Amino acid sequence: MPNILTMHDVPCPLCGSENNTPVFTSPDWTGTAAGDFRLVRCRACQHRYLNPMPVDESLADCYPQDYGPHQRAIGRPATHGGTGQLNRSQPPKIPWYLSSWVRSIPGPLAYYRWVTDTKSVWVPSEDGAGRRALELGCSSGWFLAQLRNRGWSPVGVDLVEGPLTKARDAGFEVHHGTLDSVQFDAECFDAVFAWMVIEHVPRPKETLRAIHSVLKPGGHFAFSIPNVASWESRLFGRHWRGYDLPRHPQHFTPRVIRTLLNDEGFEVKAISHQPSFLYWIGSAGSWLRETFPNWSLGATLMEQYENQPPLWSYLLLGPLGSLNALMHQSGRLTIIASRKS
Repeated sequence: MPNILTMHDVPCPLCGSENNTPVFTSPDWTGTAAGDFRLVRCRACQHRYLNPMPVDESLADCYPQDYGPHQRAIGRPATHGGTGQLNRSQPPKIPWYLSSWVRSIPGPLAYYRWVTDTKSVWVPSEDGAGRRALELGCSSGWFLAQLRNRGWSPVGVDLVEGPLTKARDAGFEVHHGTLDSVQFDAECFDAVFAWMVIEHVPRPKETLRAIHSVLKPGGHFAFSIPNVASWESRLFGRHWRGYDLPRHPQHFTPRVIRTLLNDEGFEVKAISHQPSFLYWIGSAGSWLRETFPNWSLGATLMEQYENQPPLWSYLLLGPLGSLNALMHQSGRLTIIASRKS
């Protein structure tokens, strides 16, 4: 049975205005939460947000047991050297036809590495020895493992208890809750990471202030978010997987997130468009499943989006995703900032 969430009306989470315009109403396409959910646009600052919004006690009930990001296993550590750079989070396993002698041919292997590099996370270039890092939404600890392999002392926080068991089994210090509920000393971390997390929080300004508090002056703050200003959000409408109501109550544009970060004491170093096509697959699957309920293709595409898309999708759609990112139209952004001294 779908979970019944307790909802409440909220003003704009960024500017506090109660004057808004409805954008659309959508069900939870995963079937986890019951009812319809309304996305609105603030008339004062143009921020898009979920209203009514789940109360804090209902936030964990928004997530299905098989929620894709919570299933990711601890993978191989980051291997990129040199300057800090974006790095593939967990590429598909190399198939048999790219093994043995085929892998010795520079062209196919280089193409494979190019199309599977989603640049979805960023690892600092400096040696992490003696440095502490915090990851919000750490899930099973796959990124904590990358940090630890670089010498960092990572700590994780996640709202959902289930995936934290894997992280604890791997020896990581992780906490169940939110940054607001877990008490850390001021200026105790050299870096804070939040991969596809900030869109999940009900009060983003308070979250950024808490991050600012625990981060040392000049420390890194790197995170990723969906880009509601992309063409794909307009094309797929309420089926766009970047909306993912009610799990995503906040929906940012590059302009809005840059202004917000500056207002909360951060300096934006870079906003990168990820060469990702994942939302294309999931959004098409969501539309097909509603429009043609008797077809199995929609459910198949949704499952591939939530888990790992097949290799053919990288080979076919990867170049289009890179072109999309080059045109600054990607549906997913990676932001690298630092706390102002």
